Amino acid sequence: MRKSRVVICGLGGVGGFALEALARLGVENLFLIDDDKFELSNLNRQILAEFANIGLLKVDVALKRLKAISDSSALVSQKKAQEVIFEIENFKPDIIIDAIDDLDAKALLIKHFYNKAYIVVSAGAGNRVDPTLVTYADLSKTSNCSLARALRKRLRSFGIISGIEVVFSKEVPKKEFNNTKSIGSAVFVPMAFGSIISYLCCKYICNKL
Repeated sequence: MRKSRVVICGLGGVGGFALEALARLGVENLFLIDDDKFELSNLNRQILAEFANIGLLKVDVALKRLKAISDSSALVSQKKAQEVIFEIENFKPDIIIDAIDDLDAKALLIKHFYNKAYIVVSAGAGNRVDPTLVTYADLSKTSNCSLARALRKRLRSFGIISGIEVVFSKEVPKKEFNNTKSIGSAVFVPMAFGSIISYLCCKYICNKL
């Protein structure tokens, strides 16, 4: 675990929980990527979000959190994942966690690193409330997720049909959440996503030993 090199793209609800778990599992070499800052709306579901962190870069907060709970070292980038493809390549990752929402960025990341690293993808966690329906499967076998469906279509145009592990929810997403039209989720859903992603990373590392 300690020597594994892991990239986490996206440090929001899913990526933050994945980082927390991997740091506590002893992963010491991390590359954290996110160009966003914390907002008040993040407080309900993102483990790194606190009142004191509002307006701060997510990568800076994540690095501080990492140093507080482990001896892990981390590179950080305040850019979008698709803008640091070559930096990721130079990091020589064993694992890439895709916890970003942007379809174009997800597709580009997977296209570039397909068969070069173990990629585990977070599908859509928004507008869902039941953590017991979160599971994982090959991208070709996901269901009830418009993001996974769109990603599957995009990757098919690149000749990628299978071989991508995806964490997704079998729950049919609610059209509205808490009587609003904004995309939201109860904290235990991204927590479940992040926990399963970190489990899959751990399983992959252990199987390599």
